[in-house]
Amino acid sequence: MLTSFLPVRHVSEFAADVRQSLTKPGQRELPSKYLYDEVGSALFETICVLPEYGLTRADARLMEKHAGEIVRRLPSPIKVAELGSGSGKKTRWILEALSQRQRTYYYPIEISPSALAACAKELGQIDLVSVVGHEQPYLEGLRTVAEGRGEQDHLLVLFLGSTIGNFDRHAGEEFLKETREILQPGDALLLGTDLEKSVELQILAYDDPAGVTAAFNLNLLARINRELGADFDLCCFRHEARWNNVERRIEMHLRSTRRQTVHVPVASLRFMLNEDETIWTESSHKYKAEEIPQMAERTGFRCDGQWIDRQWPFAQNLLRCPRALPSADTPKRKPPAKAADKSESSKALRSDSSTSTSRFLASSVRPVRACQPAAKSQKASMRQTSRVAQVFCVLSAGRQTARICEP
Repeated sequence: MLTSFLPVRHVSEFAADVRQSLTKPGQRELPSKYLYDEVGSALFETICVLPEYGLTRADARLMEKHAGEIVRRLPSPIKVAELGSGSGKKTRWILEALSQRQRTYYYPIEISPSALAACAKELGQIDLVSVVGHEQPYLEGLRTVAEGRGEQDHLLVLFLGSTIGNFDRHAGEEFLKETREILQPGDALLLGTDLEKSVELQILAYDDPAGVTAAFNLNLLARINRELGADFDLCCFRHEARWNNVERRIEMHLRSTRRQTVHVPVASLRFMLNEDETIWTESSHKYKAEEIPQMAERTGFRCDGQWIDRQWPFAQNLLRCPRALPSADTPKRKPPAKAADKSESSKALRSDSSTSTSRFLASSVRPVRACQPAAKSQKASMRQTSRVAQVFCVLSAGRQTARICEP
């Protein structure tokens, strides 16, 4: 049960991304990949057990129920790479099913070292499973894994949860095309997609009454304070979740409650935020089930199976690599990129402005009526209360973070 990690990532890249995103014309943004430092990852793990956030439980239900069937459709021998593994809990079902027939090498690819450590702890003790973590951007890490496999090895890529939804739709398809170019005929991609549901449910999932998602979002500014020496006053921001009906996505924003000047010394940045101006931190696009096979065809895959959770509309989609790419001159493998993958940003440049879409945005409103979780979910939430308190203690250790408060 080998467990090892390959290093990477520097503060200079973080600073450059922050500077570029906050100074671009129009809507200010921050790349959502930076939400997941040690504190952010811990907060996200807490979000995943909240009764309002049904996505993670739907993902796990599908994996538990259908892992055996999915594995039976895969060739042998096969290695597994996961893009954005998180703690790896939902991946256990696939790895345990594979370990019944072969020794399996599992390669979690993450930019969060704390998530990689949690993943190794969670999955490193499964019999006949070796964990080799890669602290790299998704496509860069996938190229490393693909180029290091044996001549006869196939590759299963896991892209679970709803991470594909963090990309704009066009950027998401470009990402899938780049993924396909790295793979060979016979390889497969297991893609998770969150499906459309009522606006009320979606808003509540991204703006929970306990304020955990608000803390998760605010921690991005706290991280910039800690690592880049910035002076964001966190109590002067409010977390907002919006539904964009035109783009069919949830948007997370941080709204400035007053006019303020912000300094980010490591990024050589000084800028003014107006009262009510927002910083866009993440998007989560939602899909219709019938869109996935069509998207697969456009990006060089073939949909070989789809499993849908009915309690919380969510789909696992098994996409296979056919014998040839749509273009005959497309290479099977792409050489390692010397620069960061352009598609690694969770949001591509958009032509639409905040003013042109504002009339279609449904702002977050905390509902008076509480959810009615099952007893099991209630117990899970109670267990997480102490964890949230611990996380807030961690937050308070950072610069300016002692003042994080419920918006």
